[in-house]
Amino acid sequence: MTTDHTTLSAAPDPRPGADLFAQAPCRGLDPELFFPVGEGFAAAQQVRRAKAVCAGCPVRRACLREALRLGDTEGIWAGLTAAERRELHQLARAQGPLSRAARAAGELLAGRPARVRNAERPAVALALLGHGWSEERAAGAVGVSPHVVRQARETVRQLDRMRDAA
Repeated sequence: MTTDHTTLSAAPDPRPGADLFAQAPCRGLDPELFFPVGEGFAAAQQVRRAKAVCAGCPVRRACLREALRLGDTEGIWAGLTAAERRELHQLARAQGPLSRAARAAGELLAGRPARVRNAERPAVALALLGHGWSEERAAGAVGVSPHVVRQARETVRQLDRMRDAA
């Protein structure tokens, strides 16, 4: 049984920025490569080959956003398996929408107060760390303990390691 998996290689997409996927190295490859069947050695080898195609892809982030937006539950997208994408999606959902976290961090960086939901606090703290704030300062700014910030940072590191190993 074959499934039609032509999302990335379909006819031109009318959405703004859709031509971005024209730069993807997977464009024109057999889509079956990105949809391994089974759990055995052959499937694991196929996953590695698909992830190798994604490794240096210039549109990897856009691909991941599209996979998360579509909720696609099968295949390799942006170098991540469905299980890895589910974990990433759960992390993002637990931390709240990242765009709100980024906006809140921007407000705090500008010295303005920001309303931050409890679930978004670790993501806002991580954004502040990215701007050179210490764990203690970021934790204090968003009202969590430095331990919570360290946990969030470690979770992101684990996801990065998973992605890099892919």
